[in-house]
Amino acid sequence: MNSGVSTPKIRDEVVDFHQAFPHSEWHIVIQNPPFTKPNADANASDNKGLFRGHDRPEDDAEAMRLAVASKDRRVSKGAGMAGLGAYFVDLADKKLKRGGTMGFILPATILAGTSMQKVRDVWATEYHNVTVITIAQADAVNCAFSADTGMAECMVIATKGIGDTTGRGKFVCLNHRPESLLEALEIANRINRSNRIRRMEDSPNSGDTLKIGDDEVGQVLECPLKVGEGWSVTRTKAMELIQTGHHLINRNLNLAAELKAVDIPMCRVGELATVSMSPLDVYGDGGRGAFDMAEGCADTDDYPCLWKVNSAVQRTMEALPNYHGVLRPGGEAKLQQLLARNSRAHYNISLRFNASSVVAIFTKRPSIGVSSFSNVAFNNPRYEYPFMLWSNSTLGLICHWMHASKQQPGRGRLGLTTLETLPTLDVTALTEVQLVEAEAIFNTLKHEKLLPFNECYRAKQKKHDSVRAELDRRVLELLGITDTAVHDAMKTLRIKLSHEPSIQGTKQSQCNLKAELALLKRKGLPFPSWYE
Repeated sequence: MNSGVSTPKIRDEVVDFHQAFPHSEWHIVIQNPPFTKPNADANASDNKGLFRGHDRPEDDAEAMRLAVASKDRRVSKGAGMAGLGAYFVDLADKKLKRGGTMGFILPATILAGTSMQKVRDVWATEYHNVTVITIAQADAVNCAFSADTGMAECMVIATKGIGDTTGRGKFVCLNHRPESLLEALEIANRINRSNRIRRMEDSPNSGDTLKIGDDEVGQVLECPLKVGEGWSVTRTKAMELIQTGHHLINRNLNLAAELKAVDIPMCRVGELATVSMSPLDVYGDGGRGAFDMAEGCADTDDYPCLWKVNSAVQRTMEALPNYHGVLRPGGEAKLQQLLARNSRAHYNISLRFNASSVVAIFTKRPSIGVSSFSNVAFNNPRYEYPFMLWSNSTLGLICHWMHASKQQPGRGRLGLTTLETLPTLDVTALTEVQLVEAEAIFNTLKHEKLLPFNECYRAKQKKHDSVRAELDRRVLELLGITDTAVHDAMKTLRIKLSHEPSIQGTKQSQCNLKAELALLKRKGLPFPSWYE
């Protein structure tokens, strides 16, 4: 039956595809990329895996990862699979025209991680009007701009193209997360209006205050955007600490605006010593690691190791190895590589400011550093003594605090590569007399218990940790600094650092050294003999 309605004929047509979102034509790109690195958000109930979805087959996820890896990524080069934040920056860079502006909410690690170095270098050399905003709160949840994130974040705003402000940035640290859109808008207006602001290179005198009415909501500091290094001005309440740290890294001890700067020999750890290989080279599977790890370490064990962080038995600068390695068959070649980096000096690259008392640990026998504890191997073992003193002093603390990623509450993390670039005292510049004195000081203080770094000053008791104070005094005197005003300024430095939210974290209790030792005895747990 013919209905009278004709059926349309199907034809093959050639479609002229065109680029819907062309490169180099956008005025503004604003993005808040998802956290996609496995276990990147330790405080989330459901960690987000890279390209994973509830109903997505793993084969599809792997295909997507391979597709990303195959793309031409200029800005995110070197980022690997450390998270897709860098790839989103790459995309924005391609889309923006000269004079266009990008705005991002990103994990705070993008400001410190070595895998994100290329991203920072592009912002530092190819953009201008760079503004970085973080929040100086103790709880990481309150340091996030995103609603469902349990980790510290940052805002980065940058305009494409070289301009008058290329190589410098405006760093804003807020006292709290804006409670409303209206407050956020007003804070943004205040930031935009702050044209003449204090600089990192100024004498320690804080940044410029951001105020809404009579309420202080944060501080602003203009800083150089260092190429090849992390950006240290994050989650900071007292900007004068950043200014002090900047001068210290540049070989000047400048603790207060009214004090004359004192020259101090400084360099980077990698210029002095060799750090550990990857922990996988110690105990990794698949034939990579040299050892099986066994708990405990007796004097007769051939390969002592310092592996586990246990603050209760690591309150002194000298500590005991807590594991030993059992050499695997065929592990001899890797063993020689590990032993070439063996040392008595170790550095905690995953420091908990509010739990650990020392960042550098000395073992009586050379011990293999594993995981959180990296070896720091000097050509001359005598250099270990001043390195220990410096690293555990307040001056060493400020170097670590500025250099570390402060994404989690009360913690400052370094990667092994980052440890190599950590500013430290140039111990090779010390005289023979100073080296002898350093060893004597270390032997005097090595068994003295220190309080955790966040308790170097206890505000409630208005009391300094007496051992840390003595260590600071002896370090200054070792360097020939006897000026009473400088020693008094060191006390102020301890107070301000202990008040920093990123150091204090969310911990409320205080360390009770006597009760801690009693608990170790009651549980029958091993502890150093000098704890008695």
